[in-house]
Amino acid sequence: MACSLRADSVIRIASDGVVETSIEAYQEASLPDWTRYPLGVFDELRMLGIVEANLGFDLTVVSEIPPGEGLASSAAFELATAIALDALSSSQARGSERSALVRIAHRAENRFVGVPCGLLDQSVVGFARAGFLVVLDASTGRHHLQAVPENSSLVLFRTHIRHQLVDSPYEKRHDECRVALMGLQKVIPGIRYLAHLHPVDIVAYDVILNEPLPRRARHVVEEQRRVGRFLRALSEGDTSAAGGLLFDSHESSKTQFENSTPEMDFLVQKLKEQPGVLGARIEWQN
Repeated sequence: MACSLRADSVIRIASDGVVETSIEAYQEASLPDWTRYPLGVFDELRMLGIVEANLGFDLTVVSEIPPGEGLASSAAFELATAIALDALSSSQARGSERSALVRIAHRAENRFVGVPCGLLDQSVVGFARAGFLVVLDASTGRHHLQAVPENSSLVLFRTHIRHQLVDSPYEKRHDECRVALMGLQKVIPGIRYLAHLHPVDIVAYDVILNEPLPRRARHVVEEQRRVGRFLRALSEGDTSAAGGLLFDSHESSKTQFENSTPEMDFLVQKLKEQPGVLGARIEWQN
């Protein structure tokens, strides 16, 4: 990404083509959808006083990350924009901590783009290091790095099915989980997150939820525990157990959360049949 500030109010963003707008018009809905990611970050930085409120910028981006493949291309675009504009800022906030820029990018996707996503994609993009997994506690925003065991590799397979959060089941699943939590709060006072419940709670109280809400809640609760077991297995070097949990995770995504696709199910099944493959699952997790 190359970025420079301007002396006027014009905003120009170049990728495959050039889109031009201005400080007065950058919030218009008629602009191409892909421009909403950098413009959303600019909007957040402008509200925080990190960038000049009345000055535009030129921004050019070249990327090998294929859009719509579940590789957090939008989060990468947002973080790159945040880092670039922050570096050019003349305010006292210049040189913002990476964690602050991660939150800015997250808010941009929530508020300006309109996707009710969590912090996962932005955190992974912001804190990733080669050879490590980023482990995020979304309830606190804290993260740590978990080393990938030696002689193990993570491989991404393309389904050639485009993935866009703005038109995927993401928002619907988000709403279903919210409604399930509100229902369970009536009988389990004080809970704030589905992920903090025990699987027994879902079994005991799922009668108060209408389908498919019990299955959505069960997936979230069980997945939370799978993640803990997966990390323990990695720390103990038990890659076989860790891989089995990946297969279990995909099955739950397929049957309980219903956010998989036939193409992904086919790939996971075929990989399961291959020697040397320890585990496989859907790559994006709503």
